[in-house]
Amino acid sequence: MGKQGSEFEFKQERDNDLMNVYRLAMKNAKYPVNLTEILTRVVNSPSKRFWVSSERASNVISEMYAGKDLAGMKQNKRLMFREIFRRVKQLQQLSQYKNYRLSELVSIVIEQPAPRFYITADSAKIIIHHIKKRECYKQRLQRLPFLH
Repeated sequence: MGKQGSEFEFKQERDNDLMNVYRLAMKNAKYPVNLTEILTRVVNSPSKRFWVSSERASNVISEMYAGKDLAGMKQNKRLMFREIFRRVKQLQQLSQYKNYRLSELVSIVIEQPAPRFYITADSAKIIIHHIKKRECYKQRLQRLPFLH
């Protein structure tokens, strides 16, 4: 359903959110650290928002209203869209949102805190590895005297 290889518009924000939760989990970890356990805890921790674009979420939620099955979607994404769909339906029941378009309701919902990150522990491991690698590279560049 999503475009393969498309650029994720909230990547930096999501990465910051994920790293903050990861660093807090590592700070509170008992030694010896079990990284798999930490990453599982991290991805199941609340997130600042649903990490999906308004356009993508609106398209999927619209398809859900039309009765489209999400069976071809990965489990975490399917769970995320079901939660967004549930919240959109809740908003539609409230009188102050009666005249809102579906896309407006979806935008409101995806900016709300999410109950989890909706990614796998393996995905989090890869993302965190890339973030750390970028951070190390930036630190090395800052130490080079000819760049200052």
